[in-house]
Amino acid sequence: MTNRNRQPVTAAMAVAAAAPVAVASAETIENPAVVAEQPQDGAAAEAAEAAELVEGRVIIAFDHYEPNDIFVGAADDAHALEAEARIDCNPKAVAYAKSLAQG
Repeated sequence: MTNRNRQPVTAAMAVAAAAPVAVASAETIENPAVVAEQPQDGAAAEAAEAAELVEGRVIIAFDHYEPNDIFVGAADDAHALEAEARIDCNPKAVAYAKSLAQG
């Protein structure tokens, strides 16, 4: 039996959990032991993360997904699953699966 109450990871949640990015400066170039850590710009990081996540309607059950579930994952994974006809990334298919989940 599968857990149908899964919560997908949103782009905002992924950005909040992301580690700060190391930024090179004149000081770090001269002394590699010194690394200045500065967080990415929030809006830019969220947009980059959102661009990498793709939603798809599950057509054929796999792993812990059942038909009509919503797959949310990396674009490469989603395109590979779509090539195998396991998911459909068409926005209309995703909207239909979401409408089924709502009632």
